[in-house]
Amino acid sequence: MSDKLDKLFALFERAGSEGERQAAEQAILRLITTHSKTIVREYTFTFPDYGSSHLYRTVCKKYGVEAYRYKGQRYTTVNVKTTKDVEDIIDREFNELFDQWRKLTDEILSDLIERYEIGEASLLEKKSGQP
Repeated sequence: MSDKLDKLFALFERAGSEGERQAAEQAILRLITTHSKTIVREYTFTFPDYGSSHLYRTVCKKYGVEAYRYKGQRYTTVNVKTTKDVEDIIDREFNELFDQWRKLTDEILSDLIERYEIGEASLLEKKSGQP
């Protein structure tokens, strides 16, 4: 890759016209973008709770990406080594599942609060002697 990049930079520097310069610049950007997507990098994520980090690790496992943490890191921290493309796929799926999970927990919590409030109201009615 560095050989191709060197050639493109040389073409860019000695371009005879503005069109050649722009074409060389676009080729350089395409090469860098393509190469950066194939590089394996380490990503570190910190989640607000154990449930979220567990969900993320589960999505990673689905795609064959090992999720881990270093000694001394919290249980809500997740590290992965992967390419940008795979991380984008994992991130997209995690966000969809996380939104569904939040909606479900909000519904359950609302129902629980509603039942509790109804139960409290009936207890107060019984104590005061009103029907």
